[in-house]
Amino acid sequence: MSSFRFAPAHTGRLFAASVTALIVVLALPAILVATLPEPHREREQVKITSVNTDWKVTVPHLLCESDPYAMSMQGWTCGDTSVQVANTEATDDPERTLRRQVKAYSMLEFGEEGDVISVDDNFLYYSSGDAFGQNLTTVGMTVKGTDDDVLFVLIDGSDEEDVAIVGSQIWEAMTGKALDSDLLEPPAQITKYEEL
Repeated sequence: MSSFRFAPAHTGRLFAASVTALIVVLALPAILVATLPEPHREREQVKITSVNTDWKVTVPHLLCESDPYAMSMQGWTCGDTSVQVANTEATDDPERTLRRQVKAYSMLEFGEEGDVISVDDNFLYYSSGDAFGQNLTTVGMTVKGTDDDVLFVLIDGSDEEDVAIVGSQIWEAMTGKALDSDLLEPPAQITKYEEL
């Protein structure tokens, strides 16, 4: 009697179809993202608000994109310049508090390197230097409001002039006084001489 044998299984086509389906499923989202246009964020007026009180400051003529990824929950991106706002309370050592806030919210490794200037009850921090392989200019300010409420504003960016312009606009809106133009200029560079 003759025996019947099944033909060998052809798993090659099934395997190729499975791999092709898997590649299509995994590649489809990447292809869709590449073909869709970049979402456009609306520019809005920068409005600095206090969480603790009803203190609100609108910065005139400063239109920026809202930054949903800001560490301080209030942030804007003005071109290449980043603005972040946080609340704090008045302390016995406002200069040290300002340096710590700059260190916490900025991309600078240390907040101790910049210059702090006191203007009335408000403090201004300025630093320009190398951070993570790129030039970074940082302006931090604490402006005292009512009932020991203090607003901290940090402005970061790679262009010194843009950071100075945004910082001056915010300072003037928050304090009501124009900022001296020489306060946000980089300090004179100290040249080290080597003995020959």
